[in-house]
Formats: sequence, structure tokens, C-alpha cells
Amino acid sequence: MGGLITEQHLKLTLAAVEAGDANLAKATMAYSGVLLDRIAKPSVKALGPLSAWAKWAVAGLRRSDG
Repeated sequence: MGGLITEQHLKLTLAAVEAGDANLAKATMAYSGVLLDRIAKPSVKALGPLSAWAKWAVAGLRRSDG
């Protein structure tokens, strides 16, 4: 269950980036990090590519904030 919830947070982060909502993207990425710290290691590993994608997307927002 924790993996599914974390996956949904990461997907919401990407959707917020796509929508241009930097505040929501940053907030959901922060909570995703908290969730990743608390779920089972196999789930963290499985979510690795999605997590990396979301981190890069949010980092791109931060660079464009100036």
C-alpha cells in the first residue's frame, strides 16, 4: 500500500510540473521523499525511475524560478 501511495505522489508531482504549478510540484515531491524514506526497500527500488524523473522535473522548475 505504501508503494502505491508513494507512486501516486510521484505522479502528482509530474502532473503539477506539467501544469506549471511549481508550489504543488515542490510540496508533493517533498512528501514523496518522506514516503520513500518509510516504505519497504523493494518498493523504493521499483519506484526509482519514477522518483528520479520527478526529481529532475522539479529541479528544472527550481532553475527556471531564477
